Amino acid sequence: MHIQQFIFLYIIKLADLVGITWNLDKEIKSRVLYYASCLAYSFHILYKTNYRLVIYEHNKLISFLASRDESIKNPLNIIYLLLCFLSIFVMIFYKDGRSILKYQLGYNRTLDLMVKETSQKYDAELVLFITHPKYQGKGYGKSMLNEFHNFMKEQNKCNIYLFTDNYCDYSMYDKAGCIRKNEKVREFYFLAGERFTQELYLYDYKIN
Repeated sequence: MHIQQFIFLYIIKLADLVGITWNLDKEIKSRVLYYASCLAYSFHILYKTNYRLVIYEHNKLISFLASRDESIKNPLNIIYLLLCFLSIFVMIFYKDGRSILKYQLGYNRTLDLMVKETSQKYDAELVLFITHPKYQGKGYGKSMLNEFHNFMKEQNKCNIYLFTDNYCDYSMYDKAGCIRKNEKVREFYFLAGERFTQELYLYDYKIN
């Protein structure tokens, strides 16, 4: 198992990993909209973050982790933002694409509110951590989290926060000793207009 830094050549594989992990490959019928949506989200994550790890084996991206330390600025990240806007431009030509954008904007607003309600100063955010469904429960995620933990410890970053929801395996954060600090329940309509209830959680992750 080899953990390495993310490189741009993995961008399509990252988009596929996002789509497969969240079942968007089954939900979105148009392949153009599928890739535009997954790329828009991937570019947004890359724009926000400055520490990114992957596990890449057998020509497949198995796991991806990205975090943000706001004290570190990378001017090159503006390229990711421009690519994100380009992908969003494609999405708005599709009804389902506009629905996805509306969902994501509502999701982000809820996350911002949860942070404001938590009177805690944080050193960094664990922005995204996903593992391919076929490889979950095999130690890949645990290895990535250990690598992240050790890096943050070396950087003297002790107070980390992260978001997750009830559609993810958030039990791994409980097992890792994270403490749930805030939670929200929101209702939304997705592609087919079906109504969903989603629980969002904000966790403290202490680096000892």
